[in-house]
Amino acid sequence: MAFLSEIKNKISQTTQNAVKGTKSMADTVKLNALITDEEKLISERYQQIGKLYYELYSTQPSEEIFAPACTAITESMDRIAGYRKEIQEIKGIKICTNCGAGVPTSTSFCSVCGCAMHKDVAAEIPTQNRTCPSCNNEVETKMTFCSNCGSKL
Repeated sequence: MAFLSEIKNKISQTTQNAVKGTKSMADTVKLNALITDEEKLISERYQQIGKLYYELYSTQPSEEIFAPACTAITESMDRIAGYRKEIQEIKGIKICTNCGAGVPTSTSFCSVCGCAMHKDVAAEIPTQNRTCPSCNNEVETKMTFCSNCGSKL
């Protein structure tokens, strides 16, 4: 009986890990699609700026006319940077400020150029999971009840 229970727990853990991996992949695809959408908006706004520049600036310069389009482009670029940061967090990587390589968040030095990696304060907070005492299922530390057997943690 204990053997079957152990197999059931292993299958449950494997399934949960697969679900987490699938969710991470789906989140990454979603964020990449949002980046593509923002890049299209930027391209359209660049075209608007060019058209306005031709129609208005060639005869008399006017910076006020370009301000909304430039602001919109800056906002889109900021959103893209935020989406890219979310993708890095999902993948568990950070970008080396020296060479631009993606390295695991747990590393202290870049594996490409050897530069020291700065640690984020948030990254230093431990997020280790714990095990349910009833069924030995891995659960998040913030959980009150086991998602596998329902036992109080």
